[in-house]
Amino acid sequence: LYLIALLLTPEQVAFYSIAVNMTNPILQIPDAIGTVIFPKLAGSSDAAAHERTAITCRHTLFATIIAAIVYAGVGSQLMLLFYGQRYSPAIPPMFMMLPGIIMISLYQILSRNFTSRNKQQINIAAAGVALAVNATSNLILIPRFGIIGAALSTAISYSLAASILLVVFLRESGYSLRETVLVSTGDLSRYPAMVMATGARLRRSSGTAD
Repeated sequence: LYLIALLLTPEQVAFYSIAVNMTNPILQIPDAIGTVIFPKLAGSSDAAAHERTAITCRHTLFATIIAAIVYAGVGSQLMLLFYGQRYSPAIPPMFMMLPGIIMISLYQILSRNFTSRNKQQINIAAAGVALAVNATSNLILIPRFGIIGAALSTAISYSLAASILLVVFLRESGYSLRETVLVSTGDLSRYPAMVMATGARLRRSSGTAD
């Protein structure tokens, strides 16, 4: 935002801020899951933590992709509904950010794995590299492509940070890329039971509250 303010106009800062705020709700999915899983990872052996992390990564990534697809379909309409046609320039950068939002969901889960095993330096290194790339790419892309370039820089840096953690995790855990990021048929078959169990817990919680 500071670079956009420096290189572009206040209007472009407003459009980019709206685009960011419109995509941020998707990040609540991996953030909530990461918060829940962290204590379990911290109390597990490395092998158990790796297994739980791989399972959580693929389910979280799947849920985030679904949310991003739905958002891509209705996000522009919501933005126009909330802000009006005058703010339509915020729509393209919002779409451009979605791939990065999907990738950062992996980062949020994987970073919990490394933190739970006292390997925060890996998270710091990944974030440092991503920050340097983000600043450099912003300086190159914003003057050429405006806020779309800023959104592309965000997507690139988010994806880079997640990819660094993913490579290290795969090397340390021995899990394959497919096992870590792709849901299986067996995973999908468990979803109906998970939904029913969640509904039952919500009903019990509601009954207790009453």
